[in-house]
Amino acid sequence: MSSLNKFVNGEQEIIQKVDIIPPGESVLMALAIDPSTLKSIKPPTKRTHYRAVINWLTKYKPLLSTTNLEQVKSCIEAFHHLCEIEAWEKASQLLFIHLSTPTKEQLHNQLYTWGYYREPLELYKRILHKLNSRIDAIIFNNFGNSYLTFGDLDKAIEYYDRSLAIAQQIGDSLIESQCLGNLGLAYRGKGNSGKAIDYHQRSLAIAQQIANRQQEAGCLKNLGEAYFDLVNYTQARSCFEQALNLDQEVGDLQQECQALESLGRLYLLLNKPNKAIEHYHRSLALARQIGARQDEEVALGSLGNVHILLEQYPQAVQYLEESLTIAKEIGSRRGQESNLEALGSAYHQQGDYDRAITCYQDSLKMARQVQDRFWESRALRSIGNLYSITENYHSAIECYQQSLKIAEQVQDRPGEEAALAYLGTLYAELDESVLAIECFQQTLAISRELNDLQAQGEYLEDLGEAYYALEDYAAAINYFEQSLAIRREISDRQGQAEVLCNLGLAYEAIEEYTQAIDCYEESLAIAQEIDDSLLEADALSNLGDANYASENYTKAVECYQQSLPLKQKLQDIQGEAIALGNLGAAYYALGDNTNALDYQQQSLAISREIEDLHLQATTLCNMGSTLTELERYSEARDALQTALKICRKIGAHSTMDEVLLRLVNLPHQY
Repeated sequence: MSSLNKFVNGEQEIIQKVDIIPPGESVLMALAIDPSTLKSIKPPTKRTHYRAVINWLTKYKPLLSTTNLEQVKSCIEAFHHLCEIEAWEKASQLLFIHLSTPTKEQLHNQLYTWGYYREPLELYKRILHKLNSRIDAIIFNNFGNSYLTFGDLDKAIEYYDRSLAIAQQIGDSLIESQCLGNLGLAYRGKGNSGKAIDYHQRSLAIAQQIANRQQEAGCLKNLGEAYFDLVNYTQARSCFEQALNLDQEVGDLQQECQALESLGRLYLLLNKPNKAIEHYHRSLALARQIGARQDEEVALGSLGNVHILLEQYPQAVQYLEESLTIAKEIGSRRGQESNLEALGSAYHQQGDYDRAITCYQDSLKMARQVQDRFWESRALRSIGNLYSITENYHSAIECYQQSLKIAEQVQDRPGEEAALAYLGTLYAELDESVLAIECFQQTLAISRELNDLQAQGEYLEDLGEAYYALEDYAAAINYFEQSLAIRREISDRQGQAEVLCNLGLAYEAIEEYTQAIDCYEESLAIAQEIDDSLLEADALSNLGDANYASENYTKAVECYQQSLPLKQKLQDIQGEAIALGNLGAAYYALGDNTNALDYQQQSLAISREIEDLHLQATTLCNMGSTLTELERYSEARDALQTALKICRKIGAHSTMDEVLLRLVNLPHQY
């Protein structure tokens, strides 16, 4: 608190005042403070405090460029002086005074909107238990809001419960609805979205019962967030859109800002990034218009995340750094956690693993400091992904398993699903197919529990691939067909093309070439329809393989030739080398050894350039056969002996057997 006599003595410079608070004279009148009777106030110490109140409210003139806190300093300082003389009613009137801001909030709530979460706590403490139960309920509720922002969820819940008990005791339905909704937010923060939905539904019922449209909009938005966490996007979208319409109807700019951000996230999940960006920018503009710092931080972070998905990493980092700065300024631990994690992802995608791991570890450290188990689990998954990319598989598995354990403890089913999916994918890459199957069976069960058809289609395909690796082709076909059925049900054309290719591979493995070709042709048609060059190239390559296996070499050449320019367009150098090698093999089978050798030499040159020893060995082995047919026996022996050395070096036993057989069959006289 400033000196009592700051405005008693000395002439102050007259500076243009920003009219956020009502005129000082009208405030004094509302407080029933009459400056003309100042001299009659006794004792002198009390009179001094009243004089300071009058001077702060009538003479303080903040600069236009001052902070928001400075612009309301007159009310805050007057509040403290009134508390010193135990004028609790007058002090509370100042705290609850309506300001002329875009949101037209009371002073104590406006501080939260501006991003000041600690300052209100000190003000509340001075009048807590000094007035009436309703004021205490409001204070406890806002205590909870501050601690929710700080990431101390247990303390937030404690204060929300205390506020709720008072609200129910005095029959204040609005505060009761607010407390129930805030409890829902806290339990959602703990990863318990099911419990959050229960609280939000109870909050919404009360808001509708008392016909408070503004509160109803907030309840709908919060309910939508919980449905979003449970992957119930249809319900989430319905709630968000209803909330936005109500916010616009009642003119609540801050809640409109938040509803726009939520809809943006939903559009992003629905693969509509441009629509998401549009909503995020509208949310950001509103946040800046009303000075809502936390909402500004959230909108900037969301823009950063969408630019990561669009692989526009410099823009993403710019938005996320700005968001992180605001999160630090307002003390938002959750904002810092999420921005650090997203920055880690941006650096991760750019291959800057050192900066990525620093961001991920800082996010993890912060989550542990505030005991945010939900975010701790997520940060561990991100670190695990980085370890997986850098081939530190043991550490990756440890992180995923820790993440899974925490997710199970806090009943975060989507978190469990994510950890298990990452574990399953890594086990599959390490040829631990049995462990991969165990993980994917569990992810499939969770996705069914959450009614997430998109995820079910993916996990069924993962299971098919794992059984394919185990050479259990009947099981693989069963899972691929289940995946295909779901993807047809949800009109996932890209997913259909992918699983059709896998289904074709399984049929090809059991020499059902006609069915394999049917699958590949359908996959090709879809890939061309959706203009997916990668899927088109893969389908053509697989078609070539199936036709080659069924001895339709002319058709195989046609497919490989169509695949080659697509691989080149995609800058898939390894794929280009394989396509060239396949063309060589097909021409060899047709007896066109000149063309066969030409394509094999091109394939060998690329495989050497990219240092792919396996491909070099295979290509040299095939060149040995082609050169033998051309009666260039010396060159054939050189190619086969070089292939043999590579096979021994890399342990390619099956290719080595083939090389040895061809060496044995070389004519001895030449």
